[in-house]
Formats: sequence, structure tokens, C-alpha cells
Amino acid sequence: MKRIADCGLRIADLGTRPAAGGGAPRLLIVRLSSLGDVVNALPAAHALRGTFPHAFLAWVVDGPLAPLLRRSNLLDEVLPLPVPNGQTVRWDDLLRAPALYTDFRRFVRCLQRLRFDTALELQGLLRSAATAYLSKAPERLGFVDELRELNHVFVNRRVPPAGRHAVDRFRSMAEAAGAHKAPPSWGALTWPEDETAVAQLLEPLPPRYPLIALNPGASAAYKRWPAERYARAADEIRRQGEAAFVVIGSPPERALAQTICDATSAPTLNLAGRTTLPQLAALLKRCTCVVTGDTGPMHLAVAVGTTVVAIMGPTDASITGPYGVRAVVIQAEGMRRAAWGQSKLRDPKLMLEISPAMVAEASCRALALTPDAWALRAGSLHAEIPRGGTPIRRAESRRPGSPPLRPVPSAGQTTASRQALRWRWRPRRGIRLPRLR
Repeated sequence: MKRIADCGLRIADLGTRPAAGGGAPRLLIVRLSSLGDVVNALPAAHALRGTFPHAFLAWVVDGPLAPLLRRSNLLDEVLPLPVPNGQTVRWDDLLRAPALYTDFRRFVRCLQRLRFDTALELQGLLRSAATAYLSKAPERLGFVDELRELNHVFVNRRVPPAGRHAVDRFRSMAEAAGAHKAPPSWGALTWPEDETAVAQLLEPLPPRYPLIALNPGASAAYKRWPAERYARAADEIRRQGEAAFVVIGSPPERALAQTICDATSAPTLNLAGRTTLPQLAALLKRCTCVVTGDTGPMHLAVAVGTTVVAIMGPTDASITGPYGVRAVVIQAEGMRRAAWGQSKLRDPKLMLEISPAMVAEASCRALALTPDAWALRAGSLHAEIPRGGTPIRRAESRRPGSPPLRPVPSAGQTTASRQALRWRWRPRRGIRLPRLR
């Protein structure tokens, strides 16, 4: 069983940093997992740092994710929660493992020594709310609609979330704590040594080709697109132009990644399980495009500014999809027919509605139109107004003989950009943009 020191927490160093002077607040963010949600919470930390530049800002996170947050230039301290064997800690683990209980008590004492003024509980679970409570922060913020596991008992101020997407929800919590509204930013997530290590890993690939990352893994089976379809999509992209591919994933997904490498004729490198989280961020930053399902590396690619082709399938892109303008979202037709509010159908068959040709077309379009935002559904391709800017339309975005592109207003010229567009579902060969009415 790993002790707390093995997870990177230096007990002697905690609480020794100089206190925030001039009445600056001492703020604590509690978002323990998972990778995608932790990355989506970084714009909230950016908003707090921009409003309170001299504040002491700390973050409690599960130990395996702590190395990534330590690369961030937004935080003063990263506090990894003691976890056994690199896994998420459960409260009954503290009763079965005396050593872990001792480490957790020491962690709580160090947490209280930092004397936080405000704790932002972004997880909505018992263990995260209890962590915020044990910090002894006088003000503990939680979402008003998060009632799981009695977490609301441990917060004393409940905040209504704004927006559907996780990034918007987390930013609304920061604004409730006093942060000003500002464009979302994730800050720096890599160091030069991470980029050097990635450059060495990529030496076997042709350096002059655009680099496309393939991420076949996911936390649930209904989010996974078949590996053979990734290989077929890579071959289709390769037929349309020169490109090199790198397959990423966790160590248990290395065999799955090798299946793609063996099934495609394109130059491909298997890096699943061979990178740390900061090195993965540096790798995604170096890529021209990332083809992925609804999983943590998708949000990490958005954070480092890489164009994403997201194969969403049975999950709602407006809630858990890639945030921002540099994204191509492929949504299964079954999700369009689903009732509003049903964000997850959990049907693996929906992923099979997405063909390799659709992913290849979206990938080529993403390479040619960066930055741009598109929503690709089974059978039709539609333009979508991105958050925070006006999409760029170029002549090469149209096929020969397709109808002329209509100008699309920016998000500031319309109210609720998704509701301001009336979709026209007509099967055609060309690209059909939504017409404003």
C-alpha cells in the first residue's frame, strides 16, 4: 500500500509557504477526479487567479492527477489526497488500513494548518464535501443541484450553476466566490522537460507530416469506438493526404492501441502507457489534431489548444463535449432523437452509427479549418456557432457544387446561440449551414 509520501505529498513542506498578505484571500479548490473534470475546472482557477492575483490558491486532488496540476502556473499548492495503490480512496479504506488512516490524519492537520477562508467543492460527492469541511474554511461553496451522498450537509453556501457544460458550471462557482467574468483559460500545463521527452518519443515518425493522435480508450464501454474503425479512419485520412499517427492511452490500453497500429498501413506509433500526464499534455500540444471519444485526454487536448475530433456517440456534447472553438463533434443520430435532458443513453450500439468515413472527413476538415467548430451527425454535416468567437469560413470548406456558405453571426450577436439557429435537415451532397429565421 502506498503511503502519502509516495503520492508526492511532502508533509514537511505544507503550511510553510508565506501567508497571503494585504488581506488577500486563501482559497481551496476541491475537485478530486477524474482527469477530464479536473481539466475542466482549471478555467475556474484561472478566474480566481485573475481576480485575486495575490491570493493563496490551493487544490486538493487524487494523487495520480497531482503531477499535472503541479505544472499549472495558477496554483500555489497542490495537495494530493492519500490514495492506496494509486486508486481512489474510499472511507472504508481508512478503517481497514491503519497506515492509510494515519496518513489521512496527517493530511487533515496539514490542510487545516493552511487556514483557508473559502473552499470551493466542485465534485458533489461525500468524500470531496467532507474534505472541504475538514479544511475548516468558514465558507464552503457547493452546487445547489448536487444532492448525492449527502454532500450538501458539509457545505454552508449552495450556488446555482450557470450553463450546461462543466466548464461553465465550474466557472459559475468561481464567480460566486468573487471572481470576475473572463474568457476561459487553462494556463500552462507543461514544462520544457516534458516537451523534450515527447520529442524523443516521436523520433521514429516522419517529422514533416501532420501529427494526428488517436485515443481509442474510455472509462466505459458505451463510450468506446471500435479499434478497427480507428484503423480504417486512419487509412482513409492517409489516402487523402500525408499524415502520421500516434495512439495514446493508459497502460492497460496498450494492447488495444497496438491493435490499431497493426491494422493500419499509415505510419503509426504506439505510445499508450509510455507517457506521464504532463508528457501526455505536451504530446497533445504538439499534435495537429486529436481523434478521441468522450474521455479525459479529449479535454486535455482542448486545454493545450489542439483541434479535437470528438466521437461522442451516446453522450451529450453540450454537457461533456469539447469546450471552445477548436472542436469537431460527431454525434450519433440516436442522441438527436433522444429526449432533451437525457445526456447519456449508455447504449454501445450508438457508437456504431458513426462510420470511419465520417471521422476521416471530419479530421480532414479539422486540419483545413483551424480554428473552427462543426457538429457532424450521422448523415449530415452542420456548422455550429462556437463559444466565444465567430467561426472562420474559408473557400476550401465547400465541396465542388455545394451551395454558397451563409455568414454566421458571432455568439455576441445572438442570444443562446444554439436556440437562435433553426436546423434544416435536408439530405444533400454539400454542406448545409443552418439558416437564421
